[in-house]
Amino acid sequence: PEKDGRHASTGYYEYLSGSIPEGSWTRNVYLDDDANPFDDELNGEWLEFLMKYELIWCGDADYVLEKIQKYNESIGLKHIMLLQQFPGFDYQNILKSMTLFSERVMPRFNPDGA
Repeated sequence: PEKDGRHASTGYYEYLSGSIPEGSWTRNVYLDDDANPFDDELNGEWLEFLMKYELIWCGDADYVLEKIQKYNESIGLKHIMLLQQFPGFDYQNILKSMTLFSERVMPRFNPDGA
């Protein structure tokens, strides 16, 4: 599944940015103005880039929970958008991801967002 997820996210972000595959400038638009990414980050795998800068959260329930809590504490995060249905990502893996999120992450939060 990780290989499928890597391939699907790469295809999605390359399509979105029009950077197939060169066009490293497009990755800078995802970063704060003061970020200084290395050339290998701008030209390497999309998934590593997105994960390093916490623009995408792929991992087990504890990892995702940690990211949600971090941004809740630092910026008052109250809402997130789940994008699990990358084109080319197997339908069964999408359902598994949704199920794991609803069973292992959501129950750790109160309905009021606390």
